[in-house]
Amino acid sequence: MAAGFRFPPFPLAVAEQPASTISTEPELDTDTNIFEAKSPEYCVYERIPQPSADILTQVARSLPALLPEPDINFDSIFEDKSHHDYTVISTISSPPITSTQSLEMLVADKKYDEALRVLDELLEVGTEIPFSFSYEKAAIAALKVTAQTVAEMDHQIQTFRKWFSLIPRADQSRPRSFHRLVDRIMLSPLNSLRLIMEFGLVAAEKGFISSTLHRVTSVVSMYGDPDIAIQYIDELRRRNRTFLEQSLKDTGADVDGLDRKFHAGVVGVAVRTLASAGRLEHAVRLIPDPLKTIFHLTPYTYNFLIRKLESTQDSRYLPHINFIAQHKSETRYRSTGLRRMPTIKLAMSIRCLVKVGEFDLADFAENVSLFSSVSPRRMKQDLATALRALKDGFRALSPSRRPHPLTVVHFIERYLSSGRTRAIPLLRNCVLRSTVGSSSYILAEMLFHARRGNPDLVIRTFVTHFYVVGVPRDELLLRMDAMETPESPDIWAARPQVKLYPDTVHAAVVWRALLEVSEDERSLEGLYSKLLKFADLKSTATSVLHPSVPYLHPPPAWKTGVAASAFTPFIRRMCYAFGAERGALVLKDMFKIGIMPTIYQLTEIAMEYSRTGDVTRTFSLLDQVEFAAKDWDKKHDNETVRRRAQDLIPRVDRVFYIAIIRGFLRSDKISAAREVERRMFQRYGYVRGKSQYLDDLYTDLQTAERADNFPSRLVRAITSYYSLLLTALSSSLYRPECITLPQMALYKMNIRFASLSVVHR
Repeated sequence: MAAGFRFPPFPLAVAEQPASTISTEPELDTDTNIFEAKSPEYCVYERIPQPSADILTQVARSLPALLPEPDINFDSIFEDKSHHDYTVISTISSPPITSTQSLEMLVADKKYDEALRVLDELLEVGTEIPFSFSYEKAAIAALKVTAQTVAEMDHQIQTFRKWFSLIPRADQSRPRSFHRLVDRIMLSPLNSLRLIMEFGLVAAEKGFISSTLHRVTSVVSMYGDPDIAIQYIDELRRRNRTFLEQSLKDTGADVDGLDRKFHAGVVGVAVRTLASAGRLEHAVRLIPDPLKTIFHLTPYTYNFLIRKLESTQDSRYLPHINFIAQHKSETRYRSTGLRRMPTIKLAMSIRCLVKVGEFDLADFAENVSLFSSVSPRRMKQDLATALRALKDGFRALSPSRRPHPLTVVHFIERYLSSGRTRAIPLLRNCVLRSTVGSSSYILAEMLFHARRGNPDLVIRTFVTHFYVVGVPRDELLLRMDAMETPESPDIWAARPQVKLYPDTVHAAVVWRALLEVSEDERSLEGLYSKLLKFADLKSTATSVLHPSVPYLHPPPAWKTGVAASAFTPFIRRMCYAFGAERGALVLKDMFKIGIMPTIYQLTEIAMEYSRTGDVTRTFSLLDQVEFAAKDWDKKHDNETVRRRAQDLIPRVDRVFYIAIIRGFLRSDKISAAREVERRMFQRYGYVRGKSQYLDDLYTDLQTAERADNFPSRLVRAITSYYSLLLTALSSSLYRPECITLPQMALYKMNIRFASLSVVHR
C-alpha cells in the first residue's frame, strides 16, 4: 500500500451495536479470523476521540446496506437546468464559429499578423475561403510599412497578393474602384514597379482592371524594361480574357469583341507611353498588322506615333511611318460629329467620354482639338479676367493655348499680394482634373516657391505630384521627414488624383532646392557628386534608405539624366566657395557626360572671371561665344533652327554682355568694361530710354570713367555693391520680399529676372 494516512474500510453496512458498546480495548484473538490483521494504520482510527467515533457510527447507520443502481439519465447527476440560473445561458448559446469566420473577425479587429498566420494555415490544408471586401483592409495594411530589404519586399508582395486575391470578382459584386488601395500604391513617394505590376495582374483576374488600366500600363511602359512591359501587356490581356470567359460563359455575350476592345485599349496606352519615353522601336512592335489581326488602334494613337517618329528625322523610321499612315483608319469615328463640334464643347465632351470609359473616342476628340484654329485669349490686367483666361487656357487641349509657367507665376504673385488666397487652390484643382497642362502648372508653383526662397515647398510639391525620377530620392524623403507640419490649413497642400511624369526641367528645380539647403562645402561636394551620377544615364543610382525599392530611372527621351540648367547654381556656388577655376571644371564635367553647356552656364563663368579681374580668360570666353553666334547666323537650315529652339548650342545675348561689364566694374577694370560695351553696342545697338536696364548700365559706366573726380575706394565700393545686388537679383531663386527699401531703388537692375529662369534654360 502507498505511504500516508489511510482509514481502514469501515463495516458501515453491518454496524448494529450502539455507540456505548464500542470499546477501546485491544481486540481478542478470536477476532483474527474475521477482521484484518492489525497494522499501524489502525492506530489512527483508535486515536480518534470518542465523540468523533460516535458520529461516524451514526452516519454509518443512516446509510442503506446496498446502494441503488445509478439513474440512466446522466443529467440528474448535475443540477437541474430548469432552474432560473440556467435561463440566460440557454438563450445566448450560438453555433460554433468556423475557421474562415475567425479569419474575417481577426481582420475586422485589425489583428493582421495573427490573421496572416491563420490564412497561411487555411491555405496549407486547402480550405476554401469565401471572398469578402473586408480583406481589402488587410491588403492595405500589408503595404503600410515600407520593406527595408529585398526579402522583406518579396514577403510584402506575397502577403498583399494573398489578401487581395480574396476580394470578390467584379461580376459577383458592385463596381469598386479601390481608391485607398490604388492611392497607397500609385501615390506613394516610393513607387515599386513590382508592386504596381502585381496589383494590375490581380485586378485583371478579378475584372477590376478597367478603372486602373491607363495608370498601371503607362507607368510600367514609361519606367519599366520595355521588353518586360510588352510581356506584361500580354499577361494582362490573358488574365482579363479568362475573367470574361468565366463571368460571361452563360450569358451569350461577345467575349471576343470585349477582348478586342480591351486589347486595343491597353496596346494604345502602351504605344503612346513608349513613344513618349523615347522607346520608338518597342512602340512600333506593338502596332498590329491589319492583314494578320482583327483589332485596330485609334486614329489618335496612329497620329501620335507618326508625329513622334517624324520628329526624330531618322530615316530608319520611314518604313514604319509609311506603314502606319497606310493602315490607320477613321471609319468608326466619321459619324460621331466630333469634327464639327466647337472647341469649348469638345473639351467638355472629352472629359465626359473619359468618365464613362470611352477612352478611344476621347483620344480621337483630343486629336481633333489639337488642330483647332481658335486663337488664345489675351491676358488682361484685372485679376478676375486673368484667372478666367488661365482656366480657359488650361482647359484647352492645344499646347499653343496653354499658359506659360512664368505667366502663372506672375498671376500668383499678383493675386497673393492682394491679400487673397482662395483662387490658388481653386485654380490648382481645376488644372489637376486633367493631366493636360498639369505638369506646366505644377512647374509654375515650384518656380514660385523657389523665387520666394522656400526650397522645402519646392521639394514637397515635386514629391506630391510627380514620380521621383532624376533626383536623389533619399535626400528628398529625409528632407520631407524633417519638415514641420503646418498648424493651419495650407493653400499649397494638395492631394492629386494621379502622379505625373516629370521632365528634366522639373528635376532641375529640385536640384536647385537641394543645393539651397546644403549647409557647408562638404555637403556641396557630396551633392555635386550625386548630380554627376544622375546626369550619366549609364550609371545606376541605388537607395541607401530603401534598397528594396529600386529607383525609377529616366526614360531615353530625357537624353541625359539631368538638364544643363541643373548645373547653373552649382557653378555659382563652386565659384564662390573654391574660385573660378573650380566653376570652370563644372563645364568640363558637363562635356564628359555629353551635356552641352548653354549660354546660362557660360554667363556664370564669364561673370566670375570678370569679377575677379581675369581679363584674358574673360575675353577668351567672349570670343568663343561670339564666334559660335556668327556661325549660327550663317546657317538657316531647319536643323539649326530646331537646335536653337532646344538650346542645345549656346547663343549670345545681352545678358551675357551686361554680366561681364558688371563684373569688370566691380574689379575696377574700366577699359575692359568699355570694350565689352563696344562689342555689345556693335551687335545690338542702344537707344536711350528704351531699356531701363541699359540706361542704368551706361550711367554706371560713365560714373566709373569719371573716377578721377572720386576716391578710387568709393568707386570700387559702389561698383561692388551694384555687382552684389545684380548677383542677388539675377539668381533664379531671388526673393523680392527680402529686398530692403533702399535696395528697391536698384530693383530695376534685375536684368536676369526672366532670362535666367529655369523655364528658359
